[in-house]
Amino acid sequence: MARSLARFLYCCLLRLHPPSFKTEFANEMLWIFDEVAEQQGVFKLFADGLLSLVRQWIVRYALQKLLIGDAALSSWPSSTHELFAWERIAFPATSLSIPRMLQGSMVSFAFIAFLSFLAIDAGKAGTVRGLSGGSWDPVSAPRPVREGFQTDVSDLAVGERNSQARPGVAGTAPRAANDAEPNLSSPVLGSDLTTVRTFASPAPAQLLTAQFDNARTGANLNERILTPANVNASQFGRLFTFKVDGDVYAQPLYVPDVDVPGKGKHNVLFVATENDSVYAFDADGASTTPLWHVSLANFSEGITPLSEQDVSCFFISPQVGITSTPVIDLKTGTLYVLARTKERKGLLNADVYKQRLHALAITTGVEKFGGPVEIKASVKGTGAGHSGGQIAFDPQTENPRAALLLANDSVYLAWGSSCDVVPYHGWLMAYDPTTLAQKSVFNTSPDASDSAIWQGDAGPAADKDGNVFVVTGNGEFDAATNGRDFGDSVLKLRSEGQRLTLLDYFTPSNQAQLNGRDNDLGSSGPVLLADQPGAHPHLLVTAGKEGKIYLIDRDHMGKYQPNDDTHAVQTISASHGAFGAMAYWNQNVFFAGSETRLQDYAVDRGQLKLKASGPTKFFDSGATPAVSANGSKDGVVWAVSSKNWNEPPGKPAVLYAYEASDVGRQIYSTEQNSQRDRAGIALRFATPSVVNGKVYIGAKSEVDVYGLLPLY
Repeated sequence: MARSLARFLYCCLLRLHPPSFKTEFANEMLWIFDEVAEQQGVFKLFADGLLSLVRQWIVRYALQKLLIGDAALSSWPSSTHELFAWERIAFPATSLSIPRMLQGSMVSFAFIAFLSFLAIDAGKAGTVRGLSGGSWDPVSAPRPVREGFQTDVSDLAVGERNSQARPGVAGTAPRAANDAEPNLSSPVLGSDLTTVRTFASPAPAQLLTAQFDNARTGANLNERILTPANVNASQFGRLFTFKVDGDVYAQPLYVPDVDVPGKGKHNVLFVATENDSVYAFDADGASTTPLWHVSLANFSEGITPLSEQDVSCFFISPQVGITSTPVIDLKTGTLYVLARTKERKGLLNADVYKQRLHALAITTGVEKFGGPVEIKASVKGTGAGHSGGQIAFDPQTENPRAALLLANDSVYLAWGSSCDVVPYHGWLMAYDPTTLAQKSVFNTSPDASDSAIWQGDAGPAADKDGNVFVVTGNGEFDAATNGRDFGDSVLKLRSEGQRLTLLDYFTPSNQAQLNGRDNDLGSSGPVLLADQPGAHPHLLVTAGKEGKIYLIDRDHMGKYQPNDDTHAVQTISASHGAFGAMAYWNQNVFFAGSETRLQDYAVDRGQLKLKASGPTKFFDSGATPAVSANGSKDGVVWAVSSKNWNEPPGKPAVLYAYEASDVGRQIYSTEQNSQRDRAGIALRFATPSVVNGKVYIGAKSEVDVYGLLPLY
């Protein structure tokens, strides 16, 4: 009751702010209130909210009227809105002190006064170089203020917004991927992309990488238990829950018939948490006690996961450890995991931040190949954070959100940002899977900043020829004028010896506008389609925060054209935004964008045609769908929704199931029998793992497991 009253009073406080400020920041302030109040209390939130109110009316309006007159009022906020930002937007997880709030106000006052006098001297309030503030897009989500007063170069991550998108609003659906190239070590995932698979492989079901395969199709073609006929509230529901020590953002992975020393053979589910833990569970629930559990931190030695304060981003809270989905090499029985840690060096020394690639035995969790190896890299460049002509990888600011990829006898790792805390760049690195030696490094913005590879946990994709595809977020783009910076682009790369070589790219014609409006292309991952007839046999599909789907020829990606997007095979305005990947099955592409229903696009002669839409609307972050099917039959589309971004924390995730042949028919929801089936607390960008008759959903400190109920 007290919490509800405090929230109501805070809403009243927000309504008292000037209209332009409310449009820009009020929703984000309310969202931050919901996220922070429980941990820090409401006193300081009300204190800096009141101070914000005073500053907006007295400084923003009274000072402007005094110094530059009424005529400039309409244009002034659009050119200087970040100077007026509420203190907590830059570092929302931080508990702000009164001196800091006053200091921020005085700094803002000084800047405003200085700019006002400049405006008087110029005769008008003009746009100040470096403060051009792109237009507000209610779907692309509010962004934290960036250092240097740069605007709209976003890419938040993980539960963070980043291409990553805006604070996760959830509605009623998921996200997905597609069908193409194999995990070269996997008999199931190694099928040839040149053939559309129309029958189930005889190999046992397994899930070794994010979205089921390296083409990132999101499709399990070996599901013989779950069908549209038995996935319903009377036959299907929650079976059990695995409790773990941290939030589960990484997609759970699955290997059948693992011989665990001293415990026999088990179908094993592998779960990674933000507390830097990796668990192996009996996937069928013979026991909810782990078969093994290892911590990649060392708490007794002061080596811990990072906190939200360490990354200045509270989307993942309270720990930031393992976020990206690991990958498994079945040939060597190895689970590759990328983990972040903080090492405390005492009162007189600063904490040290590390990221390490671990190679764990799937049977025991023991480190292999002399691991772990610390992530270090540098490239030549003059971009953000450079020193002596070199840009070094920063383990504190670089956020590994995209899933790991195993292809070309390499483990690929990718990085973006946390809440746009600068400096950051997009990085892609390749490591040898048996020596853990670094093989090659690629930076997406060596002479600029940003251009993160985020993709909302959708992984880099790889085709049968060894080409690797990634999508970048906001940032400077100058490749069309012989530069090396690739904001808002789809990149095609290949490992050649000790180098990652850029072979081709696609950049939308309105890249500058996307960048200016925080409409990252890289909020969604790439999905590779099976070979198609006609002029464009090798297609890639992706989408961004603008809500537009791009169908791209992987052989001739088109680079950049300034006037239109005819260099794409097809573009479709499909939603208010995309914050995850699509799924591909049986010549159908499934898309769950922001504030839209699940959409099914038939692939017909190299073009996408809208075939059907689901009954349930997904809000804000939409979903990444997954498909389970027995070859080309018995297809079910699965999606997980999260909470609306401005809702109080604590909303349960919702699992939805649709008949894949007609997504207009929703066949199941965990809320149909909520007392029995309700899932755990929702996290953002969750992708369901559907394998061997069960559906595994990562949530806050648990994994919920669904399947056919015992009577059936």
